[in-house]
Amino acid sequence: MLGASLPWRYAIGVTIIAPLTCFILLMMCPESPTWLIFKSDEDEARKALIKLRGQNDMDNDIIIQEEFERILVYKELKLQSEEHQESVLKRVKSMFDPTFVKPFGFLLVLTIVGVLLCGGPIISYYKVPLLLEAKIKFDPYWTSALMATFRAILSCLALPFIGRFMKRTVHFFCSGILIFGLLSLSAFTYFLDVLEDYELARWIPIFSILLIYASHSFGRESIIFALQVSNMDTSGYI
Repeated sequence: MLGASLPWRYAIGVTIIAPLTCFILLMMCPESPTWLIFKSDEDEARKALIKLRGQNDMDNDIIIQEEFERILVYKELKLQSEEHQESVLKRVKSMFDPTFVKPFGFLLVLTIVGVLLCGGPIISYYKVPLLLEAKIKFDPYWTSALMATFRAILSCLALPFIGRFMKRTVHFFCSGILIFGLLSLSAFTYFLDVLEDYELARWIPIFSILLIYASHSFGRESIIFALQVSNMDTSGYI
């Protein structure tokens, strides 16, 4: 997004702001109460909770105490589970078990074909040249940045709704949108010499890229990553 709206020399410099801000904020942030409790430093853990939650009234004191007790319970459960962990050799052997290899291989293919080779990364890379060739009336760099912002916002808005529908249905629907977006963009680039005289045709690449971004935001990438986490969780690797 920065590369689309600023010269690359300035964009690289601007990116320093984010890690520098995080560095300053982390300096003011106390250590994790959970980590302190796991290190048996309960006094410091309580102080960290007070600093994070505040201690202005009785309600805050109750919240801090409840959270402190929940972390202690989590610590006990974690220690109990570690006592029953499999040996390293057994865990390595389980990676070659068909019950893990089959879904892992399926998800690996989905990731490569469905995310990396579906045109999304290439379109993001060539987005500005496409808009320049289309001779849109707007600044292509700012348009590219706004479309990237659209994708980010849409991804956030889609999160509460994705889980309400079947993954296959959402994936098929998003795949249809992606195919239509790619076909319309391909047709525009192929017939560019013919379509460049039509004012309305200049909107085709913007419309196509927004469709492609919408297909990724509404499930194509998020569902694949969710399935990866689910596969790891049921296989005992997280």
